[in-house]
Amino acid sequence: MRQSPVRLPLIHHGIPRNAKNDAVRDALRLEVRRQEDVVRLKRIELTNLQQTKIHRLEYALQIAQAAGISRPVYSNGQGIKDDPDFSVMLGSQGLSRKLQIEKALNNIAELNVDLRNQEYRLTMLKQIIVPDLSFPVVNFLQPATLPVKKEGPDSLMIVLLAALTGLTAGAGQHLLQQAWQKQKESHA
Repeated sequence: MRQSPVRLPLIHHGIPRNAKNDAVRDALRLEVRRQEDVVRLKRIELTNLQQTKIHRLEYALQIAQAAGISRPVYSNGQGIKDDPDFSVMLGSQGLSRKLQIEKALNNIAELNVDLRNQEYRLTMLKQIIVPDLSFPVVNFLQPATLPVKKEGPDSLMIVLLAALTGLTAGAGQHLLQQAWQKQKESHA
């Protein structure tokens, strides 16, 4: 005899179905906002970094021009110590070209993989459309039934194990008594 599966009402744990859909949409909106903030902060960070690079290149160009270094400096195997903040090793021509390239970068995401990935993730999140979701009602596979067969060891098995235990205990007791009597006789 098969019973029909148990069905729960539309309200599960006190939350109506529409509230669940709204909760999913709200979570998506929050994630989109969070990703927008991450992208915005990353763009600000990269813009500041680019501006700092441009200022350093301008200072290095001024230093190279003042020192009269117009072409890249080659060491011919000698160790040349260069200022790590304002490197003039490229010479004024190399520094001016590098400065032109840095100033020409309009989209800072061109050279930054992380920012491009975050922008792609944000685009994908914005394209998600959450339809009205129907959350499945919990169904049991089978209704609960009483067991057909008793579980556990059979009564014959219990009787045999008890008899075997008793036989072993009796034989052990008899052997101990004999050993004790032999020991008494040997001491007497």
